[in-house]
Amino acid sequence: MSGEAEEKAIQLVQDPLDSQCDDEHLLKVSATVSFNWKVIGRRLVGIKNVQDIDREEEQCEQEKRDEMFEKWIEMKGSKATYRVLIDVFEEVKNPLAAHAVREIVSRNATSGLCPFPRHP
Repeated sequence: MSGEAEEKAIQLVQDPLDSQCDDEHLLKVSATVSFNWKVIGRRLVGIKNVQDIDREEEQCEQEKRDEMFEKWIEMKGSKATYRVLIDVFEEVKNPLAAHAVREIVSRNATSGLCPFPRHP
């Protein structure tokens, strides 16, 4: 492969953090990362959606977190990326949560079980 062709091929490989979040990874984040879902939700899905989710009295906090992530993916589609989630965690001064998301993505990207392409 020529140098130019190789460079183009490398450019086509997507950074896993720029991939759309998937349910499996968001469930891991939701279950293992400490964060205030209402604060994060306001930034991801807006205050109206957070209020609607919070009205569900029969749901526990974990279920509300999961629903917030589902709504985010529904609203943003391919723009609901791990990088956006990390940026929001950093914006609300939760670097531990941002780091945990990076770790979850990194672990899955190197395991071969990842739904998105590996970074070269």
